[in-house]
Amino acid sequence: MSIVFGAFCPHPPIAIPNIGQSNLSRLKNTVESYRRLASSLLAADVESLIVISPHGENKIDSWTINLSPRLTGTLEMFGDLETKISADNDLELAYIIQQACAKKISCQAVAQENIDYGLTIPLWLIGGRQLPPLVPLTPANLPADQNFNLGRFLSATIQFSGKRVGILASGDLSHCLSKEAPGGWNPKGKKFDQKIIDSLRKKDYAAIIKLDERLADEAQECGWKSLAILLGAMDNLNAQPLILSYEFPFGVGYLCVNFDFGQV
Repeated sequence: MSIVFGAFCPHPPIAIPNIGQSNLSRLKNTVESYRRLASSLLAADVESLIVISPHGENKIDSWTINLSPRLTGTLEMFGDLETKISADNDLELAYIIQQACAKKISCQAVAQENIDYGLTIPLWLIGGRQLPPLVPLTPANLPADQNFNLGRFLSATIQFSGKRVGILASGDLSHCLSKEAPGGWNPKGKKFDQKIIDSLRKKDYAAIIKLDERLADEAQECGWKSLAILLGAMDNLNAQPLILSYEFPFGVGYLCVNFDFGQV
């Protein structure tokens, strides 16, 4: 089998009801997009879900794959003691990826049951307690084109797994889109986000991968390299990126993208 689901989504803690509370209405477009992604994931009948977060254990020159048999995520760091997710790790697929990487690409294995909020938030919003087995990955701290090549490598490797696999890439865009943003206001933030959105609409992945790293740094993004892996995996597939929503009510760019495979 092969990849049958792909999505890029943000990880705003405020989208979690226990945290956002009265502010949740300001993220209504993002929340609605997550509902649509949840429906797409269910319809795709995914057997394993590769999940990519920029906030996992990051290595300078290698990608990280989590081999913990059981995966648990909480949001206690945000004061939410109730919201949590748990899922099994698809160790069979994880080992296939790890062994393939060992021959061609630098890949560091870890075994950490507790997953970061960059995965916990999207997984709670997209699946709640009904999650398929997962394979958590963290991008390498390397240029976007090398993360893109990892995505292409992943896609080729998955072809031999015999499974219906989904890929969920987590990340926020610019953190400096307004004066109330975590990074303050910087016009480069809007420029970065608009370039990502325009290029996705044109399915011009090369333009995204070739973005100036200085622009990304000034935009204070945390999703570019996660997105690069996802785009690499989608590069040779007949899947159309559909922008479900983009909003920045708190000065951080929240983009939701679903890849339409048609009838797979």
